[in-house]
Amino acid sequence: METCCSPQDRDLGLAAALHSGALRYSLEYKDRATAEVMYKLALRVLSRLESGPSRDEAVIRLKGDLAEFCAGDPGRLNEAEQLTLETLGLISTCLGRGHFLSAVSLNNLADIYTQQGRYAEAEPLYQRAVKMLDLDPCEQPRILIAVLGQYATMLRKLGRAAEAEELSAHAGEVSGRMRWAMQR
Repeated sequence: METCCSPQDRDLGLAAALHSGALRYSLEYKDRATAEVMYKLALRVLSRLESGPSRDEAVIRLKGDLAEFCAGDPGRLNEAEQLTLETLGLISTCLGRGHFLSAVSLNNLADIYTQQGRYAEAEPLYQRAVKMLDLDPCEQPRILIAVLGQYATMLRKLGRAAEAEELSAHAGEVSGRMRWAMQR
């Protein structure tokens, strides 16, 4: 009997379904326990597979989302930090340092540091993420807007309102360009 796809493709599909389910249970159903089981099962499935572009990107996205999941629990920020650092390493190795997911992970790490009150470590990460995304703001405008917003929020916490307003204005410009491009 012939199968429709390889075992690798089947397991990639299974991991993708588990990942999608974990996101849904976490974000929609607010069932963190079930979501965590699904994240871990997806990682276990992916760990059995041979390295390759599809598998590597799936691991990167899964670990990044798991890190964000952990960051949502103040008691798990160290775990979130470790997962984010692992994700950054994988992105650098598999996709290259200039990939937009690198900027996303830098932003996530900065957010973790901000939650821990490690503002001096967070700020250069936000700056790097903004610089990377600003190279082509039309490529990932929503992500750039989110990073600018998180960075501005941290600056406001530090009493640096004028700098925060500059970032908010920049986010407004990007948003305006995005709306203009969508209307064309």
